[in-house]
Amino acid sequence: MKTRHRLGKHRPNYRWESLRELREFPIENGKALNFIYSSKQFKTKGGLAAGTATTNLYHNAHFKKTMKAMQTP
Repeated sequence: MKTRHRLGKHRPNYRWESLRELREFPIENGKALNFIYSSKQFKTKGGLAAGTATTNLYHNAHFKKTMKAMQTP
């Protein structure tokens, strides 16, 4: 399949961890301040929610629950 070949050949050459590290600032006692960026989700003509991979991740209920558990009061 042409599409599968193209996707495999042009795979981005980075890791998610390195992207996260660009927005992470250590503060003290092993804690860090993170800035999380995402774009707006939008609806397709068919009514499906669409957006970037990070936008969909940040809107995920499991991700939100995990991030809340990691926050300090």
